Amino acid sequence: MAKRKHLKGITNSFHDKFLSRNNDLNGYWALGMLYKDSASAGESSNIIIDLLQCTSEPVLSHTEYLCRFFNVFVCEQLHHYGLSLKYVNEIKITILFNISKVPKEQTMASAWGEIFKIKVELIDDLNKRYIRESKGWCWRHNPQREQGGYSEAYDDKCNLVKNIKSALSERCKKLYSQFRFIKNKV
Repeated sequence: MAKRKHLKGITNSFHDKFLSRNNDLNGYWALGMLYKDSASAGESSNIIIDLLQCTSEPVLSHTEYLCRFFNVFVCEQLHHYGLSLKYVNEIKITILFNISKVPKEQTMASAWGEIFKIKVELIDDLNKRYIRESKGWCWRHNPQREQGGYSEAYDDKCNLVKNIKSALSERCKKLYSQFRFIKNKV
């Protein structure tokens, strides 16, 4: 039972990794890409991603990739602490883009983008909630504004990462199928 205390740390690690500038899609910051996709979906600029079900509201083009990537990350974290997916019922990410600003935040918006709020929630098999929330600044993805982008070196790194993730993914798929089998039996 003492292992469960690590679920809070896993929630915090997941939150930090998701917000990291190293969380990228095609060489651009994933959060900016999500912001652009959610805004162009014609819906509000709010996103809810269910990591284990691999779904999002609204439906976004990058959801599947992010779910796969972060499922592997969560599986690795659980494995590191001697836990498995059977301890986790749900992992949700809620992102609220362009939330209302106080006057001080409005002056910073021109330099840093628009303010957003993110909440990562992990619910364990005993229905205990582990939550981490924060605010930050984000521009919608705009290739002309950003200096990142596509390169052949980036492609090589992606292929290497895909190979590593594929090997890890197979291990996580096995754990995940065991988890689903156990949950369906109960």
